[in-house]
Amino acid sequence: MKLLRLALLPFSVIYGFILWLRNKLYDWGILSSQEVDIKTIVVGNLALGGTGKTPFIEYLINLFPQRHIAVLSRGYGRKTKGTLFAEPNLTADEIGDEPLQIIKKHPEITLCVERDRLKGIEAIKAQNPDVEFIILDDAFQHRRLKGGMNILLTTFQKPFFRDYYIPSGTLRDHKVRARDANLIVLSKTPLSAEPAQVKAIQSNLKYLKKPVYFSHLKYGEYQTLNSTKALGQYEYFAAVTGIANPELFIDRIKKDFSLEKHFKFPDHYTFNRSTLDVFQDFIGNFGPGKVALITTEKDAMRLMKFEREMASLGLHFFYLPVEVEFKEKKSEIELLLRNYINGTR
Repeated sequence: MKLLRLALLPFSVIYGFILWLRNKLYDWGILSSQEVDIKTIVVGNLALGGTGKTPFIEYLINLFPQRHIAVLSRGYGRKTKGTLFAEPNLTADEIGDEPLQIIKKHPEITLCVERDRLKGIEAIKAQNPDVEFIILDDAFQHRRLKGGMNILLTTFQKPFFRDYYIPSGTLRDHKVRARDANLIVLSKTPLSAEPAQVKAIQSNLKYLKKPVYFSHLKYGEYQTLNSTKALGQYEYFAAVTGIANPELFIDRIKKDFSLEKHFKFPDHYTFNRSTLDVFQDFIGNFGPGKVALITTEKDAMRLMKFEREMASLGLHFFYLPVEVEFKEKKSEIELLLRNYINGTR
């Protein structure tokens, strides 16, 4: 793996230079960024997926339960085009798995999917004039928009300053862009993290002179996707993931169950009937009704459309919801966010 990364390094250097030049064109005003007349919270990262943006957006929604909130997402992985407003009865094919997850849990908000963020903001304002602020999912790279508050997520396991540009690394934007963030959140911080590890990360980010916070994943109770039996009634268990970094999820469910197999697919994997046949072939080794398949909440959104097929194939799925929480400086980050939303522009 190290040899492959070394071989790809020249391409990463070229990619990094292109990113640097693009950002400089914006910094120099040759390419323009536009402000909008509504408050915006941009949630983004510098790396390819896996930083926990969706749970963090849900955290923001829960932080302002009495406000008129909109979420704007690109709707990655959807098969539709143009501007579309999400409804809980739509599918991941229509609006994307992450927007579907959000709107099913928060049908009270306005959620729009649109690749062009400026166009999406105008559509939201026209659709719902009562919206007080907009949370933009994965818009840190969308420099045509000048966000009101920019929140940069980077994982505790692989913070951006220890990463490199694709293809030898996972960075899709230049490290210097961290300076444009109003605050930095280290996501997926283990509860067992050593103080020395935390201090090392804080030291590496000190140059930014930005507030730095450490968030944790809080897993909920297992939920059934299509099973009529309780999870504990099954004898055997397998995991199904189509997310960028499934290691923490697998570690979590291994605390409860002994896994017979982990079906690992790429991020945003499009499940199809052939995939279900693979699952059926596997559970056939154990007998009918004995195997439970456990997946992530995001993957469950893409599997929902196969509910009838699952029943006929004897596939019994469960998923494990996850939330973001702050053990330290919780009141500080929440005060910062509330001050922005409640303050004047």
